[in-house]
Amino acid sequence: MATLQTLNREALVERMKREITADITAGIVPVDVPDFSALHDHVDANGYGGLFELSSEALNHDSISNIINAAQTDVSEWLKTGRGALWVKEFGIDYAVPAEILKRTDLEDMSWHNDVAPSFGREINGQPLRIWVEHPDPAMREMPGQRFMVLIDGEDETCLFFQATDDAGVALAAFDEFASRMGGK
Repeated sequence: MATLQTLNREALVERMKREITADITAGIVPVDVPDFSALHDHVDANGYGGLFELSSEALNHDSISNIINAAQTDVSEWLKTGRGALWVKEFGIDYAVPAEILKRTDLEDMSWHNDVAPSFGREINGQPLRIWVEHPDPAMREMPGQRFMVLIDGEDETCLFFQATDDAGVALAAFDEFASRMGGK
């Protein structure tokens, strides 16, 4: 929970992005929402980033108001560049990426239209570690098998495979284990 002492712009922006992406995934907010102000047509966007958890006294503090305004501007720019829910834009809402993956602030949406499915992860020591999320309907999957795959992308279009599962929690645990082995947190 954010407090007057712990609130910072970067963390607030990342949390807002995750929460907006989750609302896009849930169909609450349209995938093409153009900016932060347009979010208010669908939700009370002032609560993104856990801001409803702060006291009204904290919210009225000038330094907090400045952080919130700057964060909302950053998120608006992010939405304007089309980065909100990249996986939805590239693959469609039917892929239904689980919220437990979307809420992880340490995972970047690495989806790209030339890939076979959405992916989320981060680069660790120069190597991209990803969780690939196949379509929930096995008949709609590009690759047969489990829905979630954890792997490292190689430089020459090869992969080092770690885990395949139909359970998002198992995929996240495998991601964390291999990130740790690779020297990441």
